[in-house]
Amino acid sequence: MKVPPVEASLTDAVPAISEMMLSNNIGSFVVVVNDKPVEIITERDIIEKVVRAGRDPNETTTKDIMTSPIAVIEYNKSVSEALKLMCEKGIRRLAVTKNGKLVGIVTERRLLSVAPVQKILVSIDESSASEKALDVALNLAKQYSSEICILHVIPYPKIPVTMYTARMHEEEREAEEKRRNLWRKLLQKHWKLSLRCR
Repeated sequence: MKVPPVEASLTDAVPAISEMMLSNNIGSFVVVVNDKPVEIITERDIIEKVVRAGRDPNETTTKDIMTSPIAVIEYNKSVSEALKLMCEKGIRRLAVTKNGKLVGIVTERRLLSVAPVQKILVSIDESSASEKALDVALNLAKQYSSEICILHVIPYPKIPVTMYTARMHEEEREAEEKRRNLWRKLLQKHWKLSLRCR
């Protein structure tokens, strides 16, 4: 976690908030009341709730744009527990406390840096959803230097295999080749790779 955490009060104006972020090279800070974290301010809050909304920064304070309640985790919890909590809540930052008192802040990026994604399994077919899944998997693999395994899902035969004719078998082989070409093309869209099919 990052210590000490950068704190702010409810009455700090946006220019002061922005300056704190820039001078500390951070993307968020915690609003503390009576030594307890209650809210969080992020760069996105400033962009969406001030810049995009057309509000006067000098007239806008922390309490006008903060996100609440802030998600909190105790300092002695594991990295996997922190990542699970972030996933459940759909967030990227957690305030870290010790006996309820703020002691630090941890981000998804920091957690993943100590618990890297080593292997990624992604299944693909001919759907657009699988192409999006492959996009995500390849980007993660590139970011964390992960090993990636691609599982090509072949549609289940519509008729019993025992009823196949030679023609049907040939059609299936042609369809399979088309599917192989599909995911070969998808991979080469991201990386210029020499691919081997199994």
